[in-house]
Amino acid sequence: MEGVTHRFVETNGINMHIAEQGSGPIVLLLHGYPSIWYMWRRQMQALADAGYHAIAPDQRGYGQTKGPDAEDQYTVMHLVGDIIGLLDALGQQQVLVVGHDWGAIVGWWLCLLRPDRVKGYVSVAVPALPRLAGETDWLQQWKATLGEGFYICRFQEPGRVERDFASVGTEATLKAFTCAFWDIRKGEVQRNCVAPKDKELSTVFHTGELPSWYKEEDLKYCVEQFEKSGFTGPINWYRNLGRSYKLLAPWVGATISTKAYFITGEDCAVLKFPGISDLLQGPGFKQLVPNLRGSVYIKDAAHFVMEEQPEAFNENLLTFLADLQSNA
Repeated sequence: MEGVTHRFVETNGINMHIAEQGSGPIVLLLHGYPSIWYMWRRQMQALADAGYHAIAPDQRGYGQTKGPDAEDQYTVMHLVGDIIGLLDALGQQQVLVVGHDWGAIVGWWLCLLRPDRVKGYVSVAVPALPRLAGETDWLQQWKATLGEGFYICRFQEPGRVERDFASVGTEATLKAFTCAFWDIRKGEVQRNCVAPKDKELSTVFHTGELPSWYKEEDLKYCVEQFEKSGFTGPINWYRNLGRSYKLLAPWVGATISTKAYFITGEDCAVLKFPGISDLLQGPGFKQLVPNLRGSVYIKDAAHFVMEEQPEAFNENLLTFLADLQSNA
């Protein structure tokens, strides 16, 4: 991609691939599942043009960043530790951070655990989730509400979804997750994200024509990257939800002090996940993030809002970053 350079950085025991563009204050772009650095291609040029240094890593186990084989090496402490190690390697004490999907979760955890390293945060598609008292974690809550066929629950069994995805192929898997899985315009969460009893997750895959915002060359590049890395590393993030929940026990009742903004698409399926609507529409989100500066819901967009509506997204992002960069 023109203007983008690539290199590897040693951090927290892994060799992290990062893509970079521009010069100026660093904006760290954290991707989610099933994505890589490339998902930020429509933001990196805009950030560079606005005088920022955009850095988009392939996170642990994704793309060109090889992750450990051991399943338990993908907890909150590992994922946040990777980012702290990256900032140290770059010689940066504090940066602006933007995170999408799982990258948004890592961003919130980074703000919670190391607020001294984050100048400001923009979360995309996933709000901060409180660490509640007790042993009932997020995974147990979702299983009780949506059943064992819910994709996050299905991800827990080692090897099962890897075999399932291999049976339909990498291309079909990425098309399903990227193009239909998260878009409630293509059906409710129960239709797109929940496998029928005793059936595999691929049976609810919808792999029709690519949307206009996701080109064949985009799919081809991402397929090539996932065929090299596989899905086990990325899925291990999900398999550590229980471990991460336990590790976060000292932060029960804690708030996130970082200045932050939230952006999502009006049709993002995460908005239909159990408890999310109540969190966003009630006082809970603001109580958890007292310095939340604002939330934006972009029309004609779902989960991958930065790719679906890049102009509207970038306009909001640059406005938010300018505010977060200030000392006000």
